[in-house]
Amino acid sequence: MPENDQKQSKLKSLWLKLTADKQRIVGAAAAILVPNIAKYLLSFDLVSRWFFNLFGVSPSAYFYNNLRYFVIAILLVGYMVVFYFIYRKFIAHMDLRRRAVLGVATVLVIGGLFTLNVYALPRPPNPRALIPTQEWSDSIAKSQINKSQQPDDGGIRTKAGDQSYPPQVWTTAQAITALLAQKELDDKKISVVKKAFDYIERARSPKSDDYDEGWGLYEGHKKTITEIAGWVTVAYISSLESKTKIWDDAQRSTIRDRVTRDLALILSRQSDDGGWRPISDNKPKFTRTYSTAIALWSLIEARRSPYVREVIKNDYDKQIREGINWLLRTYQKMPNGVDHLGWVPNPNRSGQREAFDGMTAQVLFILSRIQDQPGFEDLKKDPFLVNYKKAFVAKQDLAKRFVCANDRIHDFDLSFTSDQGPAVDFVLEGSTLLWFPWSYAALTALSKDTDALTAQEQAQAKELRKEILAAKVDDINKFVNEEFIYVMAENLYCFSVSDQ
Repeated sequence: MPENDQKQSKLKSLWLKLTADKQRIVGAAAAILVPNIAKYLLSFDLVSRWFFNLFGVSPSAYFYNNLRYFVIAILLVGYMVVFYFIYRKFIAHMDLRRRAVLGVATVLVIGGLFTLNVYALPRPPNPRALIPTQEWSDSIAKSQINKSQQPDDGGIRTKAGDQSYPPQVWTTAQAITALLAQKELDDKKISVVKKAFDYIERARSPKSDDYDEGWGLYEGHKKTITEIAGWVTVAYISSLESKTKIWDDAQRSTIRDRVTRDLALILSRQSDDGGWRPISDNKPKFTRTYSTAIALWSLIEARRSPYVREVIKNDYDKQIREGINWLLRTYQKMPNGVDHLGWVPNPNRSGQREAFDGMTAQVLFILSRIQDQPGFEDLKKDPFLVNYKKAFVAKQDLAKRFVCANDRIHDFDLSFTSDQGPAVDFVLEGSTLLWFPWSYAALTALSKDTDALTAQEQAQAKELRKEILAAKVDDINKFVNEEFIYVMAENLYCFSVSDQ
């Protein structure tokens, strides 16, 4: 009987030992496999977006950037446990010489496996792959109002997913410009674009004693705004030049007529000094940078369009040149004459010290659209513009700026006063100037600017673009989804044109 008890005790001891060995093996394997499985799973875009929606931050920035070394430490512990198990199980009982040789060999083998494992860990996905441009495009399309036979039918709401927000021509023009910048549009989005243009056309005011010609901030406003006409014109031209066919031949002719009509309206707002006024009233110091930039953009895009240029030819080159010269003259520097402010909303107001990076970036992007056109090649080598480009490329602080930290036009610059007569009874909207999307688009253009920038400066522009995207990819998604449609539209447009 005691003999049986002794045998059972030995069997039990052996079983416990084997169980402990298995637990060590499982523990070591888990320490190695779990981080690897997690890393590979989190490298997939689909899972990355799910992770972002759940936690409000993408694994690319949170896991890869912040916990990579922690993951490697877990792997190191796992491989050390494996080495310890192998050493104790197979090497520890050998004589000293064999123990040393096999121990070193085991260390080398396991160390090599650890190194290969770390090397094979998936790198962070390209941040651009985490920018959901297709989802933004879909969201814009879903924000269209569908009320047959109603005045606002076809308009794009100012905020996605909220039925309480009204449509707006400005927002609608920006939204369809963004849609048309994409490589392809399906039939559903082509219908969205056409209905949006119908809404825009219905909302247009003909010139009368009570109303200015064009579009006001909202329907029924008597004062119309130059930059809205500019965005509408850019949208119309984009539809004519879209890679996806939007119009048949008869419709294309009609759309081109609308473009030339609205270009005439825009040209009527240009002042003698070359800048553009937001409103029709023509008095000194009424010019503004944003109005000038968007008006100039519409003329530039018209000139770039072969179909539109058939009718306008080079007739507007003088006005384009004068607008460019106005911009080059009104670029601001600090009082020390060295540090750059860039372009400010109202250069007619002296003593400014606040930089508007979004406006500066947008102007640089717009000017990049004309410098390769016949008759404007000298712009590439303009010493002032070259200097402004170099200054922007050197703005390393962009990567430290919050995506939501955008500049707003100063209250003082929203009203219109003049030494000649009473002030105009009108106040502009306090627009927000988005720095990120236009900086991304401007840096894309600058990274390819072989005429103005050195190879090193082009590489610097490319690296800065990469840096601001990698640093802001989480913030961009959250910010765009929470803000108004114009934020989504401008980001979608800038990413789309930068991909071309």
